[in-house]
Amino acid sequence: DKVFVASYNFWDYIAVLPVDIASSEGGKSIPPPKLLEYNTTVYAIDVATGESIWEYFLPNSGYRTSLVASGDLVYFSSTDGNLYALDTETGTLIWKRHFGIGLLMPPVIGSDEHGDMMILISYGGQNTRLHLPVPGGIIALHLDPLN
Repeated sequence: DKVFVASYNFWDYIAVLPVDIASSEGGKSIPPPKLLEYNTTVYAIDVATGESIWEYFLPNSGYRTSLVASGDLVYFSSTDGNLYALDTETGTLIWKRHFGIGLLMPPVIGSDEHGDMMILISYGGQNTRLHLPVPGGIIALHLDPLN
């Protein structure tokens, strides 16, 4: 009866430059003249009416992945380094976990060889804007069926 969507308001400035045939680069990001607000909003939308049921606003943080709904929770990862779990009925934050690096991929829910439910999160494995490599890895979290 609900669909979950997120929007990411992000600003960037791009300088258009002549193409260097040796590198085929035709532009680059440049620092903005002033810091502009960026944010993410997660919405629950009533499928029958198209109306918003609830919104969860996340200031000063980006969202670059998909939402994952399982059980009574909506999970999403953010560029602020947190994995979030929201209540599907109210949009209330149930918990968040910080991993120390921006999360650019969605969480995956599955079970281990014993049937215990887990959340898997990949991180890193990309270059930063300063062209510094960030090592990657996978984090596995067991879900407590009683909580």
